Amino acid sequence: MALQRLDPLLVLVFGCWHDPEFGVDSELEIGAFEIEVLDRLGLRSAEIVAQRAQCVAQRHDHPAFATRSEEHLESEDVDHTEHPRDRLKATIAAANQAIPFEPAEHRLLEALCETLVRGAEIVLAWVALPSASGRLESAAAAGRTDCLDELVLAPHGEPSLAQGPHLLAYRSGQTYLDNDVLDSAPADPWAEPWQERARASGVAAAIALPLRSSEGVLGTLNLCAAVADLFGQDEVLLLEVTANALGLALEARRNAAVLIESQGRYRQIFEQSPLGIVHYDADGTIVDCNAVYLRVLGADREQLIGANLIHDIDDQRVVDAVRRSLTQGQGHLDIVYRSAAWNQFLPVRAVFTGVRDGSGRIVAGIGLLEDFTERREIAARLHENEQRLRLAVDAARIGIWELDLEQGTLHWDGWMRRLHGLNGDAMLTSVREWRERIVPDDRFRATRALLSAARSDQPRSARLRIVLPNDEYRYLQLHACRFRDGNGQRPRVTGVCYDVTEQHLASARIEQLALFDELTGLSNRRLLMDRLSQAIRLTQRQHSYRALLLLDLDGFKRANDTRGHAVGDRLLIAFADRLRHALRRTDTAARLGGDEFVVLCGGLSASAEDATQEAARIASKLVEMAAEPYWLSGADEVPLYCSVSIGITLFNDESCSADELMKQADIAMYESKRTGRDTWRFFETSMQRAIEQQEAKTQALRQALHEDRLVLRYLPQVDQEGQWCGYEALVRWNASGHELRRPDEFLKLAESSGLIQAIDDWVLQRACRDFADLTAHQPPSYLHLGVNVSIRQLLDTEFAERVMQTVLEAGLQPHHLRLEVTEQALFVDVEQAQAAIERLLSHGIAIVLDDFGTGSSSLLQLQRLSLQAVKIDQGLVRGIENSPTKVAIVRAAISAAKALSLAVIAEGVENEEQFQLLRAEGCSVFQGYYFAEPMPVEALSQHLSAPG
Repeated sequence: MALQRLDPLLVLVFGCWHDPEFGVDSELEIGAFEIEVLDRLGLRSAEIVAQRAQCVAQRHDHPAFATRSEEHLESEDVDHTEHPRDRLKATIAAANQAIPFEPAEHRLLEALCETLVRGAEIVLAWVALPSASGRLESAAAAGRTDCLDELVLAPHGEPSLAQGPHLLAYRSGQTYLDNDVLDSAPADPWAEPWQERARASGVAAAIALPLRSSEGVLGTLNLCAAVADLFGQDEVLLLEVTANALGLALEARRNAAVLIESQGRYRQIFEQSPLGIVHYDADGTIVDCNAVYLRVLGADREQLIGANLIHDIDDQRVVDAVRRSLTQGQGHLDIVYRSAAWNQFLPVRAVFTGVRDGSGRIVAGIGLLEDFTERREIAARLHENEQRLRLAVDAARIGIWELDLEQGTLHWDGWMRRLHGLNGDAMLTSVREWRERIVPDDRFRATRALLSAARSDQPRSARLRIVLPNDEYRYLQLHACRFRDGNGQRPRVTGVCYDVTEQHLASARIEQLALFDELTGLSNRRLLMDRLSQAIRLTQRQHSYRALLLLDLDGFKRANDTRGHAVGDRLLIAFADRLRHALRRTDTAARLGGDEFVVLCGGLSASAEDATQEAARIASKLVEMAAEPYWLSGADEVPLYCSVSIGITLFNDESCSADELMKQADIAMYESKRTGRDTWRFFETSMQRAIEQQEAKTQALRQALHEDRLVLRYLPQVDQEGQWCGYEALVRWNASGHELRRPDEFLKLAESSGLIQAIDDWVLQRACRDFADLTAHQPPSYLHLGVNVSIRQLLDTEFAERVMQTVLEAGLQPHHLRLEVTEQALFVDVEQAQAAIERLLSHGIAIVLDDFGTGSSSLLQLQRLSLQAVKIDQGLVRGIENSPTKVAIVRAAISAAKALSLAVIAEGVENEEQFQLLRAEGCSVFQGYYFAEPMPVEALSQHLSAPG
């Protein structure tokens, strides 16, 4: 903690603190009660008060009083664009944090499973524990729990499915890993039926890890992933560490539960015992008794609690027996007692026993009052309970302690001494002696837990480091709670303590591994962003420039595709090694994921011009370094060549955040790629403006779609006689309220921003409704509606059903609708395109090939597609009357279409000469400004309703 240079008690008295274990900032002021407690604990309050001035002077400037460190905040800012294995490591680190702090077993298991499935890679996480019948069953699960039964339980009682990874790991006590469920054969042939079920459930990789304890294997931790090869060597190591920590945590909680159960049984025996039981202190003063004792004596509780068995009792036989118990250890009494409550004589036997501490000194006593015919049975039950309690404590390895706030003494049992590296039985000590064994930085935390427990009925906990006699550290988890006697007096704090060293070290190890890239060993995104944020903060004191360089390997994808992923990985490792050796020790090199790397350079000049030159020299050096050949498998192999594109941004103040700097470097890097690759570019504000303008246009288009500011214009189509036979729906963007933008001005933007799907669906729905409204009374059978669709829509397996739903909702006959797809898009995947066309044809919807003649389609490809018509591109029609070449091309295209029995549509007809020429060549349908310009639906309605 940041409090390491402050006396923890000074901060406790005068300051405020922040501790992640309590989760809030607190102000703890010391009053008369706390001063009294400190004095009784041997912590001199007068000296503490005398140091007030020094503490107050340090308070506001000391880093301890920050509500939360920026480093801690930034460490929680996880970027979900990390490499899947990076995200898995961070997920494992987060899951491991829940192990020491969740008190209930079921909540611990549920929290662990829910944390492990937060990343997109883990689709199912579950913990298997044996049931009462011995069968391994799911105790907690998260993710795709709908397929849990398929992967765990054998349907119809098939015994072979019981040989899944969870049972194999449980029986063998070893980790079972299947990193490629789809392609690999199972390590155990008995697991093959399980593997078939896993494939059917979409599982690509699975791992089962045994939960080990000192008694053996408790169960298994099981993960299923949607991607293959997710669990690398480091991930398996981290998961094994987590599984071991979980096993130890389960064992500790179960042992602690045994102890709590035993203590509860003792209290139950005390309250429900047929014996009268009385507790008294070393002076003979009664501190507690049960209802049976009160009934036998015929007294009220208020009369007995606080009474003295030596001074307030008239019967000398009782006084002598109590004195013998406090001096000799035991006193017996067999008398006939007259009960005032029942007004009768009762034969009773009383046994008074002294209670000794670790040194053998009698510090209290307990008396049993019984009908001696039942005494032996009750004594046996008490002895059994004591033995059970002792066995539970020994099995759980939990130390029990009790602090008397009035006497200032601290009682330890044997396990407390063992946890502190000491031999021997239970002992009395003091808080001061205990604090001497605690690491100085943690003493404040321990003292605060004791005082907070003393002044509150709420339990408190703290994690402490103690120094063992061999100078090693041990991490202990401390729990404290306040208790009082029957009258609410004699307050004391009692609690337990247990060893969490292995869990703490496992968490620290996972945290360390989560900060570095597993493949290259460079810093990962998480560590990079932390160091970048630190560099930004340092600009307040150091006014020199710093440079952030974003590197992208230009030829990596080609090498990865042609040589394989193994060679691609070796290329990344080789480049990372070169990068590491090319930089200064003060620079940071990191891998973001894939083939993207980042370099953070500090200590540049305070002059912007000089810093720019220095950064340019560094970038040039990296470009030259990357261009050298890569010999990855030996001298006999052809070397790989790979260039790098670099984007650079400089900063010397806090005007930009870490994310903004990363964005600037990314923009500059893509500019270097756009200008030829194998080079570097500095970020300029003009680049940012271009990106912002693009984003603004995207937002405006998205808003226009949301506000229904897209409109349709319809371009009529005519037959060879010049009569209207249909029209094509054309979308326009009403951007300013008056100006309508044509599709070529915004459709590329829609495609790049992902809005094209929504726009295409809107056009189809609106056009069908308009056509249905226009032809509601007398729909001409010859009239058709043409709507352009993208290849993305066409290849969607649900597109045909959506089209039919739109057609039926509009009240349109399917044969009136023609969907137009461009030639270039249609032949991206002919097989899928034909399947999509067949689905549409089955509903009576025709497909027209748009822009025919501009692509590279062949007659064979056209023959494979069930098209109804082709549309000659307007680029071939424009100026055709003056170009014999275009005439020849169009004639060939028409001949090819007729050979395939396809109708031919000519678009872009602008004059009578073009119309006559194309009609003579065999075109059957025409469209263009010669016949009519695109018009709103109202104009179409007027034309259709006009006579003749």
